[in-house]
Amino acid sequence: MPPPPYVLTAHASDEFDAILYELAETSGWDRSMDLEERLYEAFLSLAANPGIGHLRQDLLPHEIYFHYVRPYMVVYRRNTSPLLIIAVIHGARDIPALVEGRL
Repeated sequence: MPPPPYVLTAHASDEFDAILYELAETSGWDRSMDLEERLYEAFLSLAANPGIGHLRQDLLPHEIYFHYVRPYMVVYRRNTSPLLIIAVIHGARDIPALVEGRL
């Protein structure tokens, strides 16, 4: 089996796991597994079509792109191979504060 066309940073992987675990605890494993599937589909879609996300220079001065998987955001670098996923965070969080130190 070939490696996935994307890679999560250590922070993004920890966030991904924490989001799924918290959702399982609060809303049940079915909801958590549904979100997990939607996020994996988003990762694959972004790797195949990195231009589907949007640039938010108002949040960060770097070439960082965002893709919503409601209510979460996948934060990634578009011109990497494999696609580099920097964060998976709730859209209501302080995105610049969470992402700036990872760049």
